[in-house]
Amino acid sequence: MHIKWHPKTGEHKVFEDDELAPPDWLPYHPDDTDKGGEGVEVVAPKPYTVKEVQELLTEGGVQFDSKMKLADLTTLLDQSVKAALIARGVHFDEAEPTRDLVTKLTFSLNEGEAA
Repeated sequence: MHIKWHPKTGEHKVFEDDELAPPDWLPYHPDDTDKGGEGVEVVAPKPYTVKEVQELLTEGGVQFDSKMKLADLTTLLDQSVKAALIARGVHFDEAEPTRDLVTKLTFSLNEGEAA
C-alpha cells in the first residue's frame, strides 16, 4: 500500500503499487515543508482499512468481491460515492478526498431524512 498526494490539490489516494499512481503524484502532501512542500506541515491522513471500506460499501448496497484488495475497494467506494452524490444533485470537487465525499454524502442523506 502506498499513499500518494496530488501535487496541486493535496488529495490523497491509496495505491496497491507505486507504479499504479499517476507519475506526477507525490509521496508526501504538497504542503509538507519537511519534504519540500511550500506550505504548512500536514500530517498524513489515516487511510481506510479494508474492513472500513467493506462496511461503507455494504451500507451503501454496493456489491463487491470479498477478495478485493484495499486499493480496488477504495476506488470502488470513491466511484460509488461520487455516483450517489451526482444522483442526489450534490455538488462536489473531483479532487476531494474520499473521506470528505463520504461525509458529504452522509450529510446529504441525513438531510433528506429530516425533510
